[in-house]
Amino acid sequence: MNDLLINKNNKNVQIPQITLLFDEKRGNIYGESYHITACQLYKEVTTWIDEFFEFNQDLSLTFGITYFDTASSKGIYEVLNTLKKWQMKGKKTSIVWYIADSDDDLLEEIDELAENAGVHISTILSDKSQLIAS
Repeated sequence: MNDLLINKNNKNVQIPQITLLFDEKRGNIYGESYHITACQLYKEVTTWIDEFFEFNQDLSLTFGITYFDTASSKGIYEVLNTLKKWQMKGKKTSIVWYIADSDDDLLEEIDELAENAGVHISTILSDKSQLIAS
């Protein structure tokens, strides 16, 4: 199975950089997310996760998305829902989201996503922008 790399060089600021690494059993999704094709983008992520769990027991996923629109929110929810589906089948997932200290609105949105998907997201607050999604 291949790694999934999307927007690796951050050429399109409207979509997040996505790095899902099969052998390392981890992934990062960070940047901003407000592109018109957001649903298709996150469908690629959910498809990769489904294939990944056919071969593995655990996955660690780190978010550092600092802004997302409604379409992206739906896509992110689908990613979280997919992780929940695999948790219910006995797979282990770890979800961490880096947030700037002052972004209470984003924290609230993340809490809502986690609650709606039925997953736990560990949020890490930081005033150091270089720590976000690093």
